[in-house]
Amino acid sequence: MHAYFGDIYLSELKRPCLVPAYALAERSAYFFTREKALRTASADFRVVDVARATAAAPTYFPTALIHSRSGEEYGFIDGGVFANNPAMCAYAEVRKMRFGGGREPKGRNMFLLSIGTGTNKAPIDPARSAQFGLVQWVQPLIDVMMSGNAETVEHQMHQLFAAADNRSHYVRLNPLLDRRLVDPAMDAASEGNREALLLLAEGYIEANQETLVQVAQELLRLNALKKEEYT
Repeated sequence: MHAYFGDIYLSELKRPCLVPAYALAERSAYFFTREKALRTASADFRVVDVARATAAAPTYFPTALIHSRSGEEYGFIDGGVFANNPAMCAYAEVRKMRFGGGREPKGRNMFLLSIGTGTNKAPIDPARSAQFGLVQWVQPLIDVMMSGNAETVEHQMHQLFAAADNRSHYVRLNPLLDRRLVDPAMDAASEGNREALLLLAEGYIEANQETLVQVAQELLRLNALKKEEYT
């Protein structure tokens, strides 16, 4: 991360961004954004520290203790605990932004590409689960809550774009992590598993070439527009 970002702060980024994390002392969801960082030094953090904060998954990584540009210390954990699919957060953030002429974009003006890190849903046997106690439910319950959170957002995004008569402008890419081919555990970082994940990703890209080409063409088209109409 340091090789890419060095000591760059959020306020120095060329494009708007939104990164979720959970603030422990405040017991609340927190969203790092360039816009907040531009307004106040207390919301301006180094990008490498923001990356540490949003990826500080409990039990895998320690709490990220980071400092804002103004010197305050904050403790954050992984934003995935409440926004495992942050597409809705990004959508809400963009809807309130002002573009040319002070206009705010509507759903029909937007194109949202949502890229996941892969889904892994091992079936839970209903009969066996009826006998589960606290210990047996711990891991399955975490998996259900995380995947259910992401699936709910995906459903909401599909409905929002459909209601704006813009269904094709929401695209979700999220490969299935087949346990027969890869170990989906977050800490499964062996060289063999990394190679297997790379092969799986390449296969997913190959299988979705048509969709990816369409996405690229649409993004290029939108980027070439000189002015958006929000009426």
